[in-house]
Amino acid sequence: MYGTAAATSLENIPPESISMMSGLFLPGYNLGYIFAIIFYRAFQYTHGGEGWRSLCWFTAGPAALLAIWRLCFPEGEYFSKLKEKREFEKLNAVGRWNDAKVAIANYWVVFVYLIFLMSGMNFMSHGTMDLYPTLLVTQAKLGTDAKTVVMVVSNLGAIAGGLIFGQLSEILGRRLCISVCCLLGGAFVYPAFLGANENTLMAGSTLLMAAVFGAWGQITIHLFELSPPRYRTLAAGLAYQLGNLASSASATIEATIGARFPIGDKPGVYNYGLVMCIFSGAVFGYVLIVIFLGPERFHRDLYEQVRTDDEKIYTLDDEKAETHHIDSVGRV
Repeated sequence: MYGTAAATSLENIPPESISMMSGLFLPGYNLGYIFAIIFYRAFQYTHGGEGWRSLCWFTAGPAALLAIWRLCFPEGEYFSKLKEKREFEKLNAVGRWNDAKVAIANYWVVFVYLIFLMSGMNFMSHGTMDLYPTLLVTQAKLGTDAKTVVMVVSNLGAIAGGLIFGQLSEILGRRLCISVCCLLGGAFVYPAFLGANENTLMAGSTLLMAAVFGAWGQITIHLFELSPPRYRTLAAGLAYQLGNLASSASATIEATIGARFPIGDKPGVYNYGLVMCIFSGAVFGYVLIVIFLGPERFHRDLYEQVRTDDEKIYTLDDEKAETHHIDSVGRV
Protein backbone atom coordinates (compact mmCIF):
# COMPACT_ATOMS: atom_id res chain seq x y z
CA MET A 1 0.00 0.00 0.00
CA TYR A 2 2.89 2.39 0.64
CA GLY A 3 3.60 3.47 -2.93
CA THR A 4 -0.02 3.99 -3.96
CA ALA A 5 -0.97 5.63 -0.65
CA ALA A 6 1.95 8.04 -0.92
CA ALA A 7 1.02 8.90 -4.49
CA THR A 8 -2.62 9.46 -3.54
CA SER A 9 -1.54 11.74 -0.69
CA LEU A 10 0.99 13.89 -2.52
CA GLU A 11 0.07 14.04 -6.20
CA ASN A 12 -2.83 16.46 -5.95
CA ILE A 13 -1.60 19.11 -3.53
CA PRO A 14 0.10 22.46 -4.27
CA PRO A 15 3.88 22.18 -4.76
CA GLU A 16 4.52 24.68 -1.95
CA SER A 17 2.77 22.35 0.53
CA ILE A 18 4.32 19.08 -0.55
CA SER A 19 7.25 19.04 1.91
CA MET A 20 5.01 19.64 4.90
CA MET A 21 2.53 16.99 3.72
CA SER A 22 5.36 14.52 3.19
CA GLY A 23 6.40 15.23 6.76
CA LEU A 24 2.87 14.41 7.87
CA PHE A 25 2.34 11.33 5.70
CA LEU A 26 4.59 8.70 7.26
CA PRO A 27 4.26 9.86 10.89
CA GLY A 28 0.63 8.90 10.38
CA TYR A 29 2.12 5.47 11.02
CA ASN A 30 2.93 6.65 14.54
CA LEU A 31 -0.64 7.73 15.12
CA GLY A 32 -1.74 4.22 14.20
CA TYR A 33 0.98 2.88 16.49
CA ILE A 34 -0.43 4.96 19.35
CA PHE A 35 -3.89 3.52 18.74
CA ALA A 36 -2.39 0.02 18.72
CA ILE A 37 -0.61 0.65 22.03
CA ILE A 38 -3.80 1.91 23.66
CA PHE A 39 -5.96 -0.88 22.25
CA TYR A 40 -3.40 -3.49 23.31
CA ARG A 41 -3.47 -2.12 26.84
CA ALA A 42 -7.26 -2.19 26.83
CA PHE A 43 -7.42 -5.81 25.60
CA GLN A 44 -4.35 -7.16 27.40
CA TYR A 45 -6.25 -8.79 30.23
CA THR A 46 -9.51 -9.54 28.43
CA HIS A 47 -10.84 -12.72 26.82
CA GLY A 48 -8.75 -15.03 28.92
CA GLY A 49 -5.57 -12.99 28.51
CA GLU A 50 -5.38 -13.34 24.72
CA GLY A 51 -3.41 -10.07 24.59
CA TRP A 52 -1.97 -9.42 21.14
CA ARG A 53 -4.39 -11.87 19.52
CA SER A 54 -7.31 -9.71 20.64
CA LEU A 55 -5.55 -6.70 19.15
CA CYS A 56 -5.21 -8.47 15.79
CA TRP A 57 -8.89 -9.43 15.78
CA PHE A 58 -9.91 -5.88 16.62
CA THR A 59 -7.73 -4.19 14.01
CA ALA A 60 -9.28 -6.21 11.19
CA GLY A 61 -12.21 -3.77 11.52
CA PRO A 62 -10.34 -0.49 10.83
CA ALA A 63 -8.66 -2.08 7.80
CA ALA A 64 -12.08 -2.88 6.31
CA LEU A 65 -13.31 0.63 7.14
CA LEU A 66 -10.26 2.11 5.40
CA ALA A 67 -11.05 0.20 2.21
CA ILE A 68 -14.69 1.38 2.27
CA TRP A 69 -13.64 4.98 3.02
CA ARG A 70 -11.18 5.05 0.11
CA LEU A 71 -13.75 3.68 -2.33
CA CYS A 72 -16.01 6.63 -1.55
CA PHE A 73 -13.55 9.10 -3.10
CA PRO A 74 -12.60 9.42 -6.78
CA GLU A 75 -9.08 9.42 -8.15
CA GLY A 76 -7.29 12.77 -8.16
CA GLU A 77 -6.93 15.06 -11.11
CA TYR A 78 -3.29 14.06 -11.66
CA PHE A 79 -4.10 10.36 -12.04
CA SER A 80 -7.11 11.08 -14.25
CA LYS A 81 -4.96 13.06 -16.67
CA LEU A 82 -2.23 10.45 -16.55
CA LYS A 83 -4.78 7.72 -17.29
CA GLU A 84 -6.03 9.63 -20.32
CA LYS A 85 -2.49 9.97 -21.58
CA ARG A 86 -1.80 6.26 -21.10
CA GLU A 87 -5.06 5.29 -22.77
CA PHE A 88 -3.88 7.18 -25.83
CA GLU A 89 -0.46 5.49 -25.72
CA LYS A 90 -2.01 2.03 -25.55
CA LEU A 91 -2.53 2.38 -29.30
CA ASN A 92 1.21 1.92 -29.61
CA ALA A 93 2.42 -0.98 -27.47
CA VAL A 94 5.86 -0.97 -29.06
CA GLY A 95 6.35 2.63 -28.08
CA ARG A 96 5.33 1.91 -24.48
CA TRP A 97 7.78 -0.96 -24.24
CA ASN A 98 10.56 1.20 -25.66
CA ASP A 99 9.67 3.90 -23.16
CA ALA A 100 9.92 1.39 -20.29
CA LYS A 101 13.32 0.25 -21.53
CA VAL A 102 14.53 3.84 -21.65
CA ALA A 103 13.37 4.39 -18.06
CA ILE A 104 15.10 1.20 -16.85
CA ALA A 105 18.30 2.06 -18.68
CA ASN A 106 18.39 5.56 -17.18
CA TYR A 107 17.28 4.72 -13.65
CA TRP A 108 18.66 1.32 -12.65
CA VAL A 109 21.55 2.89 -10.72
CA VAL A 110 19.14 5.20 -8.89
CA PHE A 111 16.84 2.29 -8.07
CA VAL A 112 19.71 0.25 -6.59
CA TYR A 113 20.66 3.31 -4.55
CA LEU A 114 17.09 3.66 -3.29
CA ILE A 115 17.12 0.04 -2.08
CA PHE A 116 20.29 0.67 -0.06
CA LEU A 117 18.79 3.89 1.31
CA MET A 118 15.47 2.30 2.26
CA SER A 119 17.23 -0.66 3.88
CA GLY A 120 19.02 1.77 6.18
CA MET A 121 15.87 3.75 6.87
CA ASN A 122 13.90 0.63 7.76
CA PHE A 123 16.72 -0.65 9.96
CA MET A 124 16.61 2.75 11.65
CA SER A 125 12.92 2.60 12.52
CA HIS A 126 12.64 -1.12 13.30
CA GLY A 127 15.94 -1.17 15.17
CA THR A 128 14.78 1.57 17.52
CA MET A 129 11.14 0.45 17.96
CA ASP A 130 10.52 -3.29 17.64
CA LEU A 131 12.36 -4.48 20.74
CA TYR A 132 11.78 -1.36 22.80
CA PRO A 133 8.65 -2.57 24.67
CA THR A 134 10.60 -5.69 25.69
CA LEU A 135 13.43 -3.49 26.97
CA LEU A 136 11.01 -1.39 29.03
CA VAL A 137 9.44 -4.43 30.67
CA THR A 138 12.34 -6.86 31.18
CA GLN A 139 15.29 -4.52 31.66
CA ALA A 140 13.84 -1.22 32.87
CA LYS A 141 11.19 -3.05 34.97
CA LEU A 142 8.39 -0.67 34.01
CA GLY A 143 4.81 -1.69 34.73
CA THR A 144 2.15 -2.06 32.07
CA ASP A 145 0.79 1.47 32.48
CA ALA A 146 4.22 3.08 32.61
CA LYS A 147 5.31 1.22 29.47
CA THR A 148 2.16 2.40 27.68
CA VAL A 149 2.80 6.02 28.66
CA VAL A 150 6.42 5.93 27.48
CA MET A 151 5.46 4.40 24.13
CA VAL A 152 2.61 6.85 23.53
CA VAL A 153 4.70 9.92 24.39
CA SER A 154 7.63 8.78 22.25
CA ASN A 155 5.33 8.32 19.24
CA LEU A 156 3.88 11.78 19.79
CA GLY A 157 7.47 12.99 19.56
CA ALA A 158 7.80 11.09 16.27
CA ILE A 159 4.77 12.91 14.84
CA ALA A 160 6.21 16.25 15.90
CA GLY A 161 9.59 15.38 14.36
CA GLY A 162 8.00 14.49 11.03
CA LEU A 163 6.09 17.76 10.88
CA ILE A 164 9.03 19.94 11.93
CA PHE A 165 11.70 18.41 9.72
CA GLY A 166 9.31 17.94 6.83
CA GLN A 167 8.85 21.69 6.72
CA LEU A 168 12.56 22.37 7.32
CA SER A 169 13.42 20.23 4.31
CA GLU A 170 11.61 22.79 2.15
CA ILE A 171 14.34 25.23 3.14
CA LEU A 172 17.40 23.06 3.73
CA GLY A 173 16.83 20.25 1.24
CA ARG A 174 16.19 16.55 1.78
CA ARG A 175 19.73 15.24 2.20
CA LEU A 176 20.83 17.90 4.69
CA CYS A 177 17.75 17.43 6.87
CA ILE A 178 18.09 13.64 6.88
CA SER A 179 21.77 14.04 7.80
CA VAL A 180 20.86 16.35 10.70
CA CYS A 181 18.28 13.83 11.92
CA CYS A 182 20.88 11.04 11.84
CA LEU A 183 23.27 13.12 13.95
CA LEU A 184 20.52 13.99 16.42
CA GLY A 185 19.41 10.37 16.58
CA GLY A 186 22.95 9.28 17.37
CA ALA A 187 23.06 11.80 20.21
CA PHE A 188 19.85 10.47 21.80
CA VAL A 189 20.41 6.70 21.64
CA TYR A 190 22.11 6.58 25.03
CA PRO A 191 19.34 8.16 27.15
CA ALA A 192 16.67 6.36 25.10
CA PHE A 193 18.08 2.87 25.70
CA LEU A 194 20.28 3.18 28.79
CA GLY A 195 18.39 5.78 30.81
CA ALA A 196 18.47 5.23 34.56
CA ASN A 197 14.76 5.81 35.21
CA GLU A 198 11.37 6.17 33.56
CA ASN A 199 11.65 9.93 33.01
CA THR A 200 15.04 9.66 31.32
CA LEU A 201 13.84 6.82 29.11
CA MET A 202 10.74 8.77 28.14
CA ALA A 203 12.63 11.95 27.30
CA GLY A 204 15.35 10.08 25.43
CA SER A 205 12.97 7.93 23.41
CA THR A 206 10.78 10.93 22.54
CA LEU A 207 13.74 12.87 21.16
CA LEU A 208 15.07 9.76 19.42
CA MET A 209 11.74 9.09 17.70
CA ALA A 210 11.52 12.75 16.69
CA ALA A 211 14.88 12.36 14.94
CA VAL A 212 14.03 8.99 13.35
CA PHE A 213 10.69 10.11 11.94
CA GLY A 214 12.03 13.55 11.19
CA ALA A 215 14.21 11.71 8.67
CA TRP A 216 11.32 9.49 7.59
CA GLY A 217 9.11 12.53 7.06
CA GLN A 218 11.24 13.53 4.09
CA ILE A 219 11.70 10.09 2.60
CA THR A 220 8.32 10.01 0.84
CA ILE A 221 8.96 13.11 -1.25
CA HIS A 222 12.68 12.26 -1.61
CA LEU A 223 11.74 8.89 -3.15
CA PHE A 224 9.31 10.53 -5.55
CA GLU A 225 11.82 13.15 -6.63
CA LEU A 226 14.44 10.49 -7.40
CA SER A 227 12.13 7.95 -9.08
CA PRO A 228 11.28 7.82 -12.81
CA PRO A 229 8.37 10.22 -13.45
CA ARG A 230 6.22 7.64 -15.21
CA TYR A 231 6.96 4.81 -12.80
CA ARG A 232 7.52 6.58 -9.51
CA THR A 233 4.69 4.84 -7.62
CA LEU A 234 6.11 1.44 -8.53
CA ALA A 235 9.74 2.48 -7.90
CA ALA A 236 9.04 4.17 -4.55
CA GLY A 237 6.81 1.38 -3.24
CA LEU A 238 9.11 -1.41 -4.39
CA ALA A 239 12.25 0.24 -2.99
CA TYR A 240 10.45 0.79 0.32
CA GLN A 241 9.36 -2.84 0.61
CA LEU A 242 12.71 -4.29 -0.47
CA GLY A 243 14.29 -2.15 2.23
CA ASN A 244 11.67 -3.42 4.65
CA LEU A 245 12.54 -6.98 3.65
CA ALA A 246 16.23 -6.36 4.31
CA SER A 247 15.48 -4.94 7.77
CA SER A 248 12.85 -7.48 8.80
CA ALA A 249 15.29 -9.30 11.07
CA SER A 250 16.15 -6.22 13.13
CA ALA A 251 14.44 -7.35 16.34
CA THR A 252 15.72 -10.92 15.93
CA ILE A 253 19.28 -9.69 15.48
CA GLU A 254 19.07 -7.45 18.53
CA ALA A 255 17.41 -10.14 20.67
CA THR A 256 19.95 -12.78 19.64
CA ILE A 257 22.93 -10.55 20.39
CA GLY A 258 21.27 -9.29 23.56
CA ALA A 259 21.04 -12.83 24.89
CA ARG A 260 24.85 -12.78 25.12
CA PHE A 261 24.68 -10.01 27.72
CA PRO A 262 22.64 -11.32 30.66
CA ILE A 263 22.00 -9.06 33.64
CA GLY A 264 22.71 -10.86 36.89
CA ASP A 265 21.54 -14.43 37.27
CA LYS A 266 17.87 -13.85 36.46
CA PRO A 267 16.65 -15.87 33.47
CA GLY A 268 15.36 -13.90 30.51
CA VAL A 269 16.83 -10.56 31.65
CA TYR A 270 19.35 -9.23 29.15
CA ASN A 271 21.05 -5.94 28.45
CA TYR A 272 18.98 -5.11 25.38
CA GLY A 273 19.68 -1.41 25.90
CA LEU A 274 23.39 -1.82 25.22
CA VAL A 275 22.78 -3.81 22.05
CA MET A 276 20.11 -1.45 20.74
CA CYS A 277 22.31 1.55 21.51
CA ILE A 278 25.25 0.18 19.48
CA PHE A 279 23.03 -1.23 16.71
CA SER A 280 21.10 2.03 16.24
CA GLY A 281 24.26 4.11 16.31
CA ALA A 282 25.74 1.97 13.54
CA VAL A 283 22.57 2.32 11.46
CA PHE A 284 22.56 6.11 11.85
CA GLY A 285 26.14 6.13 10.63
CA TYR A 286 25.25 3.93 7.65
CA VAL A 287 22.33 6.15 6.59
CA LEU A 288 24.50 9.24 6.98
CA ILE A 289 27.07 7.77 4.56
CA VAL A 290 24.44 6.63 2.04
CA ILE A 291 22.73 10.03 2.07
CA PHE A 292 26.07 11.82 1.68
CA LEU A 293 26.98 9.72 -1.37
CA GLY A 294 23.54 9.83 -2.98
CA PRO A 295 21.84 12.26 -5.37
CA GLU A 296 19.10 14.79 -4.72
CA ARG A 297 16.47 16.23 -7.05
CA PHE A 298 15.26 19.00 -4.76
CA HIS A 299 12.00 20.67 -5.86
CA ARG A 300 11.69 18.47 -8.91
CA ASP A 301 8.41 18.99 -10.74
CA LEU A 302 6.27 15.94 -9.93
CA TYR A 303 3.61 16.92 -12.43
CA GLU A 304 5.80 17.17 -15.52
CA GLN A 305 4.46 14.11 -17.32
CA VAL A 306 0.90 15.42 -17.50
CA ARG A 307 1.88 18.99 -18.32
CA THR A 308 3.74 18.23 -21.55
CA ASP A 309 3.09 16.12 -24.60
CA ASP A 310 6.55 14.61 -24.48
CA GLU A 311 7.82 12.36 -21.72
CA LYS A 312 11.05 13.59 -20.10
CA ILE A 313 13.40 10.90 -18.87
CA TYR A 314 16.04 12.25 -16.46
CA THR A 315 19.49 10.77 -16.03
CA LEU A 316 21.78 10.75 -13.01
CA ASP A 317 23.68 13.88 -14.05
CA ASP A 318 20.22 15.51 -14.48
CA GLU A 319 19.60 19.18 -15.21
CA LYS A 320 19.63 18.00 -18.86
CA ALA A 321 16.52 16.16 -19.99
CA GLU A 322 16.30 14.06 -23.09
CA THR A 323 12.89 14.22 -24.76
CA HIS A 324 11.97 11.03 -26.58
CA HIS A 325 9.37 11.35 -29.33
CA ILE A 326 7.46 8.18 -30.12
CA ASP A 327 6.33 8.14 -33.73
CA SER A 328 3.34 6.35 -35.20
CA VAL A 329 5.16 3.03 -35.60
CA GLY A 330 6.66 3.02 -32.11
CA ARG A 331 10.26 3.92 -32.91
CA VAL A 332 12.08 6.07 -30.31
